[in-house]
Amino acid sequence: MCAILVNKGVKLSRLSFFNSILASRLYPLVFQILSGAMFALVLLYAFLGPPLGEDNFAVVVTWRLWWLLLPLSFFLFGRLWCGVCPVGAVSDLAQKAPAPKRRIAGDFLKKGGPWIMGSLFLGLFWIGMVRHICCWPRETAVVLLLMVGGAVTMSLAYHGRVWCRYLCPLGMFSGIYSMTGIVGLRPAKEVCRNDCRIDKRQVLQAEMKVCPLFELPTTLETNRNCNLCGNCVKSCQYGAMRLTLLHPGRELAQVKRPLTGEVFFALTLVAIAFVEAIQTTRLFPSYMQWALEKNILTSYDLVFSLSLLAVVALTMGSYLLATHLYTRLSDGGKPLNPASFAYSFLPLALAAYAGVSAFRLASHGARAIQVAINQLTFSLAPFDLPPPVRGSFYQVDLPVKALQLAILALGTLGALYVVARVAKRGGDMGALSRALPHGALVLLFSATFLYLFLLPAGVILH
Repeated sequence: MCAILVNKGVKLSRLSFFNSILASRLYPLVFQILSGAMFALVLLYAFLGPPLGEDNFAVVVTWRLWWLLLPLSFFLFGRLWCGVCPVGAVSDLAQKAPAPKRRIAGDFLKKGGPWIMGSLFLGLFWIGMVRHICCWPRETAVVLLLMVGGAVTMSLAYHGRVWCRYLCPLGMFSGIYSMTGIVGLRPAKEVCRNDCRIDKRQVLQAEMKVCPLFELPTTLETNRNCNLCGNCVKSCQYGAMRLTLLHPGRELAQVKRPLTGEVFFALTLVAIAFVEAIQTTRLFPSYMQWALEKNILTSYDLVFSLSLLAVVALTMGSYLLATHLYTRLSDGGKPLNPASFAYSFLPLALAAYAGVSAFRLASHGARAIQVAINQLTFSLAPFDLPPPVRGSFYQVDLPVKALQLAILALGTLGALYVVARVAKRGGDMGALSRALPHGALVLLFSATFLYLFLLPAGVILH
């Protein structure tokens, strides 16, 4: 068709449909209005709807539909959700409110942002597990309102989307997963070089004001901090910013300066994926029952908390061991920064999470949609819902298992591909062989997920 291969991808903006959407003044406003209306409904039903999560619009839409589909959206559309997110929209509105003196984000936020976002995400996951937030409407509303409060506070104190870039619990979660994405905005450098005659200093100053996440569009090479808001597309009179079809995983292999906070978070996502997968099997309740009956610890929450930390520590320890072996094998060679290999595990973590989400959607996705429609239609209630299921029932659903295994296979191949690409940056013939420890660790993690996915699975409903 009209698409051509340029800049390592297919420029989708050559198709007038995509170009007109990004360049339109109505984008992303229309989508922000729609997501804002849905957000308002979630809060309304959280406080005024049924008390049980299984029958409440807020819970089923937030946790049993949106949350399960969100990581998949990062792969398909990059950080598009962050561009239409109602919390981000509220942040933009707060920017227009009068404030005594807004500051520019300082070094503390810039350097500590990855650690802050990673810690908040891990804390949110922990609270969600011990408080079962995904089962209770008001707890769900409290979490969402806290995020809105944080975004508004930062918008009154700082210029731009400081909350989204440096503090949001979902900020780095969406950022590094979007690095696996198949689409992204990229500059046509030949246009910037040949057609744009504006003074370079003026260009940089203008770009810093255009991007709400403080990126320079003319040097954009990553999805990490691009929310596809379209500001750079609208502001460039030469049409240099173009939506591009990317090679999945290649961006992960091109990270030249890995951030320690991102490395830690990437491995934490692998650990969280393990916990999520284990929770769908009999292993989880059997282990918790054993730990409590043996009086090792008397608190369910404490047992889970320490177990979560143990899984994180074991994942980190395995990676550090592989890194140590890589360093030993590189003696006399040209070793890269071994932290670059941490990004290789993201396709596997995303695939494992998607496999768990596929099972959960198959288990209660249909009922969640029916509950949402019944709540929105009030007295009409077109669906006759069965009573909520209590307890957990484990079974083998062959179509779901097949889907999980296919997703896991793709994630494993993606992770191995990134390991190989990172290793080849070493530049010598022995670079690939020295990366065997990280490749072996990918296979070990994948085999563990494979074992968990083959077990009978069930959903625990509280």
